[in-house]
Amino acid sequence: MAVEATGSLKNQGIIIYGADRAHNAELAYDMIVNYLVVEDINLTKKHILANTYPNFMKIGLIDDRSEIPIDDTRAITQFLAQKPTLEGRRAVLVEDAENMSRNAANSILKVVEEMPTDSIFVLTTTSLSLILPTIRSRCLKIYAKTQGPMVSGYPDVTEYIKSKLPNIDTEYVKQVIVFIESGCKNLTAFAKQHAETAEEFLEVMSAYHFYMASKKQDQAAADKVLFLQELSYYLRNASPDKQNTIIAACVPT
Repeated sequence: MAVEATGSLKNQGIIIYGADRAHNAELAYDMIVNYLVVEDINLTKKHILANTYPNFMKIGLIDDRSEIPIDDTRAITQFLAQKPTLEGRRAVLVEDAENMSRNAANSILKVVEEMPTDSIFVLTTTSLSLILPTIRSRCLKIYAKTQGPMVSGYPDVTEYIKSKLPNIDTEYVKQVIVFIESGCKNLTAFAKQHAETAEEFLEVMSAYHFYMASKKQDQAAADKVLFLQELSYYLRNASPDKQNTIIAACVPT
């Protein structure tokens, strides 16, 4: 599988992110099996997939829950605090980590900061920007390249953006695309011209880079999606007169 990573291999926290949830999980399991296996790789993988391997623990969304509660993440702390059932390494997996409650995410931060030796902690997510920045900064980040089903049916980036942002004027979408593909020239002038559409501007840019990240397996585009999503969050909390100042100062080219 093709992946690209940013961070240091000494990190024991690992975040696998990408547009395809199943692909993220597949890569996570392969990584965990290779980390834990001692002799029989097929038997080890069978037990890990069934969540019956003594030195492995997995949590995620189950039943009809809309979030991963703090009780589940506390169970991880207890698991890692105990003496391993088997000699050797241990691994923990949190699938769909963007769905952790705020309290659960805070408890996971402590786990990442205090991981015992011979253990790895893997999180998967389709929305890296929803993972606490303090967790992201302490983890090795692996971008799982794939042309996910969310973009494969759209041969044209304009069609994709319009499908995701149907309330935004098509002509405006085309203007933003031309602007991006020109290298974001005259950014300040463009921002001032569209002062009333600051959030829409970022939404279109984010959708554009998401399409490129998934369609062309572009790591740089994936990084820009994360940046733009975070910038949108700041814009929603900024006064109107500061919005385009933020864009002009921060939008990546």
